[in-house]
Amino acid sequence: MLQTLVENSIQHNAIYERPVEVSLFLTKEVMDNETWLYCCVSDTGKGFSDAVMDAILHDREIYRDGRRHIGLSNLKERLKLIYGNDATFQLSNMADNYGAIVEVRIKLSRIKSPNEP
Repeated sequence: MLQTLVENSIQHNAIYERPVEVSLFLTKEVMDNETWLYCCVSDTGKGFSDAVMDAILHDREIYRDGRRHIGLSNLKERLKLIYGNDATFQLSNMADNYGAIVEVRIKLSRIKSPNEP
């Protein structure tokens, strides 16, 4: 998951006229009496277009420059297949076209340790 998000930040959002930064933030958080893994990947690029955010929100394919792009769609679908309603996937932009933000939450009770069957 992290590899897909970092690659997308560099490949699709980077603006090389300014320093390119990709930030990763992982933590546990409690919401509605449930403990979640919170993962946020942000960058200093141009952000997501309205078309990309709408396509992800409505589970449609993403096309850009005549090519089909599947990274974010596949990630969202994989989270849904593995975790169902115990995972969330959200895209947003920082103010003034200064970067994209992807937030993923997974309910910790759904994540198995390596020793569990």
